[in-house]
This record gives sequence, structure tokens and C-alpha cells, in this order.
Amino acid sequence: MHALVRLPDPATEATGPITGFGPISDSEHVLTHQYAGSPIGERIVVSGRVLDAGGRPITRNLVEIWQANSAGRYASPADHYDAPLDPNFTGTGRCLTDTDGWYRFTTIMPGSHRSDLRCDAWRPPHIHFSIMGTTFNQRLITQMYFPGDPLLREDSVVQAAPEPQRSHLISRLDHAIGENGWARGYRFDIVLPDTPHPPAEHGPHTGAAPDAWQTPPQTIGPFFAPALLRPHWYNSTPENDPTAIELTGTIYDGARKPVPHAMIETWQPDPAATSNGHFTRTGTGFSGHYRLRTARPRRTPTSADAAPHIALSLFTSGLNDRVITRVYLADDPSGNATDPVLAALPDDRRHTLLAHPEPSGPTTRYRFDITLQGNDETVFFLV
Repeated sequence: MHALVRLPDPATEATGPITGFGPISDSEHVLTHQYAGSPIGERIVVSGRVLDAGGRPITRNLVEIWQANSAGRYASPADHYDAPLDPNFTGTGRCLTDTDGWYRFTTIMPGSHRSDLRCDAWRPPHIHFSIMGTTFNQRLITQMYFPGDPLLREDSVVQAAPEPQRSHLISRLDHAIGENGWARGYRFDIVLPDTPHPPAEHGPHTGAAPDAWQTPPQTIGPFFAPALLRPHWYNSTPENDPTAIELTGTIYDGARKPVPHAMIETWQPDPAATSNGHFTRTGTGFSGHYRLRTARPRRTPTSADAAPHIALSLFTSGLNDRVITRVYLADDPSGNATDPVLAALPDDRRHTLLAHPEPSGPTTRYRFDITLQGNDETVFFLV
């Protein structure tokens, strides 16, 4: 795999969607009350604050979780573990952080399940967390573990995190968070990377050390779809929008085999600042193929030399962290010729960032395949 390329002008990635994810009901954070019956297992409350590296709270930000039930089984078609499903438990929830960065979920203690990497290994009980952040480059998917679990020492996903940061994946028992006589409480704070110019509503810098610890990323795993994929999120444009384009493609591994159960997110700000920009999220399912609909990219005032482009993140269970790339339109040669990012790339790799038009219906369609390694490996950026 090629080294990540440092992005010389991350103007697009330094912006991001602000909420705009549809209504979130008051009950979505209570996973124990989603059905008429109660789920099986020990009730727990998980709560904490979402902060940036300077200690400022990240407010009104989307937090999503998913987990196995008490028997270690996910409510996902991709999970074939021989354990019972719980008809009263989906294992998915979401909420917005409050004005001080706090989130809160009521759920049940997840069970351990077998590892996909070794038949004789078991994954420690954990909860997956997805945090949007305030910019595209602040986006985080991680996992939360429970204190004192002996499986932590041998779990390959935990051990993939840098040693100094592993302890920040482990929650701590906190009776003040629990509900007396009903549910145990666990505190899990999440620290995102800092942003160059944090919004004023995030409050003043607290004076925390500039190298304050950050929560390390963890793999998304293969069972995210029920929690993260919502039918309308693949499309960021009105149905009759003449500026809309479709982006389709296949995710390939180094052996040129399609990668199943991957997730793609795209982002582009609105140059006219008349909307919240264009954010999409979609998955590949079993086929490795994706499809999304967004607006045709335009030049932005903050980066006049940059050709129109779309920022894209790819998450898959084969990666401990996402990879970030950009999509440029191949039928805009004059715009692409002035782009500093494309100009800095070797000639034999520049084409991996170009989406090519295909015959289509009313909406213009572009093909953009992504190759994770090997021949024609897509250029991925360090932002």
C-alpha cells in the first residue's frame, strides 16, 4: 500500500455538515424501550462528553452507536454467529450532544462474540461509536470497551490502536451516571482531533495541552448497516435538481476482488452558502458496489485554484481507520489542469482520482472505482 499523500489544500475537508440528518426522536437513545417487551441482559447507561483536543465541547453533534445483544449477536443480516437474536433489541441508537457536549444512551451489556480473524479468538464486549465532528476531517468511528475484561489483552482490534491511546478506548464505572437499583453507569469521553478554527459556539480554549490525548479510531466492522445506513442518505439533492449527478463504482481489494460491507461518505460545501452543503452516506452490501446522488461539484471561493471536487471517506472492516480521497470529474479537463492537488501527484496515479461519465438517463452518471492496494491503488490523503 502506498503512503498517504499529504493534502496541500484541505479547504473542503476543513468544512463539514452541521446536523441536517433528519429528526431525531427523544427515545432513540434509549435502546431498552424500542419495543413493547424488554431486551434480555444487564441494563447499563453509557454517557460522556464529546470534546475537541483543546477540551472544548462539541455541541449539537450526531452520535450513533451499534452493538451485539447480550448473547453476542448483531441484528444485522451480515452476522451469521450461531447465537439467538433478541426480538426486543436492535442494538442501534443515536442522539445529539447537548450544549456542553454530553451524550447519553441506555442499553444492555453486549455479549462477547467470536472474532472474524481467528476461529479460536473471542472479541471482548464492546459498543461501536460513530461521531460526525464539526468538519469532514474530524470524523471518527471507534469502539468502547469495559474495564477489567481479560479479552482486551489478546484482542487484535484493541491492540491495533497505538499503545499510549489504548486506555482511552476503555470506559470507567461511574455510579453517578447509572440509575440506582436499575442500571449500572459507564463514563466514556470521546476526544476528536482539533480543528484550525473551531466555531465560536464551541467555547473558549480551556488551556489543555496541545498534545491532549485523542480517542483512537477503530474498525467499523461488518455489522454497521442497521445503525448507519438510512434510505434517504444516499441522496443529497431534490428529485428534479438539474445539477444532480450519480456516482457509482465498486470497492476493490489488492486482489481485485470486490470489498463487501463497506461504507462511503461524501461531502462538498455549498459555494453560495445557501444550504448546509451536500453530505451523502451509502454502503456496498455484499457486492462491493455503491451508488449515491449528489450535486455537481463547483469551485469554492476559499480555494480558487482547486478544481471542482468531492471529498470522500471509505470505511470497511479491513481497515482500522477510514481512508480519505477526492473525486474529480474527468470531463472537466480545463478545471483539473489548474488544481494544485492533481498537479502534485505522479502522472501514473493522477487518473485514480478521476470519475468518468457513463451513458445514463436524466441524471448524469459518473463511474468512480476505488482500489485499496495493488495496481491502480487509489490515492488516499493525510488531512
